[in-house]
Amino acid sequence: MAKTVIGIDPGKGGGIAQYKKGFASAVAMPENVKRLNEYLIQLRDNNPEIVVFVEKVQAFVEDDEVGGLKFGINKLLAQFEQIKTVLIINDIPFIEVHPKTWQSPLNLPKGLSSMERKNLYKQFAQQHFPEAKVNLKTADALCIMYFGLQKLITDIHWINQKIIEFKSEGFF
Repeated sequence: MAKTVIGIDPGKGGGIAQYKKGFASAVAMPENVKRLNEYLIQLRDNNPEIVVFVEKVQAFVEDDEVGGLKFGINKLLAQFEQIKTVLIINDIPFIEVHPKTWQSPLNLPKGLSSMERKNLYKQFAQQHFPEAKVNLKTADALCIMYFGLQKLITDIHWINQKIIEFKSEGFF
């Protein structure tokens, strides 16, 4: 089992959380891909047994075309691809997790506004990781990391099916 579990919530308002030796910490998403690369290299070098759970970002054509959301969604999709590329080039194993997949086990109420939901994720993260710096940027990352920890404990078969590990075997 991985000794360090990372949760990544992509986006300008996202964050990165890590759990190691019973201690959780979280930071806001680095401001650019170079800083992200440096941060993930540092995590990898300090944690030889690591697995990352990254929220899968998708565009929903009908919904995301309305009201100028397309630009923001395209930026988020590009950042998601950059995160995956950084993980791949640094040989860091990762699992893409759809939002509904990591959110469902939290058993939070349905039908909430975006801000109500974010505040509940923040409360959940504070409750489970009181030692971590929890804010609206890091709450989802901590919840994603929590989901990953639970999966590692309860369903290693699921982990083995979903994990993405790339080795330098060629470009295509």
